[in-house]
Amino acid sequence: MRGIVHFGFRLQAPEDNEVALVEVGNAGGRVRRRGDFGLGFLYAYVADPDGYEVEIWFE
Repeated sequence: MRGIVHFGFRLQAPEDNEVALVEVGNAGGRVRRRGDFGLGFLYAYVADPDGYEVEIWFE
């Protein structure tokens, strides 16, 4: 494999998760999957309009 395989953005507060997912949709992206690591540590994997996957999480 070459190039970047995975990258993400760490959020500052758990409520930022929903805001970020709305912005992904507004920009033409889509949510691929979401969940939590436990104890309220939320994550989501989203795809940009070209299909590149990005992780968004709070911990």
